[in-house]
Amino acid sequence: MFMLSREIILIFSGAEFLDAIPAMRFMCVDLLFSSLNGFLAWQILAPCNKEKWLFFATIMGAFVDFVLNMALIPSFGTSGAAAATVLAEMVVLLLCSLAGREFISLRGVWKYLWQYLLASLPIIPICYLTQRYVQGSLAVTGISVVLSVIAYAGMLILLNNPYARTYIQEFFRLLHLHKGEKRHGKD
Repeated sequence: MFMLSREIILIFSGAEFLDAIPAMRFMCVDLLFSSLNGFLAWQILAPCNKEKWLFFATIMGAFVDFVLNMALIPSFGTSGAAAATVLAEMVVLLLCSLAGREFISLRGVWKYLWQYLLASLPIIPICYLTQRYVQGSLAVTGISVVLSVIAYAGMLILLNNPYARTYIQEFFRLLHLHKGEKRHGKD
């Protein structure tokens, strides 16, 4: 989404919204933090009766977001608001991580992070080259997404990522089952 912000905005909103590209890119970063927050909050803290920590983290995040919005919006507009949201989510993640450290090892969460970051790197040249040599926002988006998924999965396989192996094996198992059902007329 970060690399295809322009195309996505053109497809869904139109050229008059191209000024939203920087804000959209900030919000792409926010997806990482908010996903981790959601996991920590509702899969770890809430079931472990740490609602007070969750409430405190949420209040602190809202406070940070409010203060940063007041400081950043006058100078940076929507990009300032998006940056404030990212920083507030980081605060919430830090507090939820502290609260959940007795229930989940964050070392395990971060163990394969370098692989995911490394596997993401080919997406940059794929999107750049597709944007340069392909015409049309829909075509650029479609081609970029397909090639990026293949490159990302391929990199994770090369890096011997255990989760990627498991998901790919499951994908081919399901594909094989589906083909078997079609041959036997169960479709």
